[in-house]
Amino acid sequence: MGWWGHDVLGGDEPLDDLYDYEQKLGVDELYSPSRWDDAKRQSVRDAINADQDGYLKLASSENEVMMQVGAVVLMCAGAEMTDAFRKAAIKAGEEDLWAKEDDEERVRKMEEFVDTVKEYDGTPVKYTTEGLMSKFAKAGLI
Repeated sequence: MGWWGHDVLGGDEPLDDLYDYEQKLGVDELYSPSRWDDAKRQSVRDAINADQDGYLKLASSENEVMMQVGAVVLMCAGAEMTDAFRKAAIKAGEEDLWAKEDDEERVRKMEEFVDTVKEYDGTPVKYTTEGLMSKFAKAGLI
């Protein structure tokens, strides 16, 4: 399917990456952070904090999207962000290949992402993304 939105979670690739994070963390249904309850947030936070090195290794394993997705999960959970992870996440936002193609909306979303990473203080971040079905509905397709 590709991408339907310009934000970090707005496409198939980040949803595939979320599956890898689910496997690493042992937590299901990470795809909608805005719907996480306190128990889900806590279980994600505990899993990340228990293995910071392993989490960074997974986040760094593929490309900038994998790192961006890992940062969103970490920040939505309110997990600890090490300096190494913060630097890698900022770099992933600044070196986003799609943004480098000068897509203005993607550039704006990556600037927001980088600012959020820089300002992150451990307080869970509220993150919303527009799903594919919502896009279809807005277009009158369903």
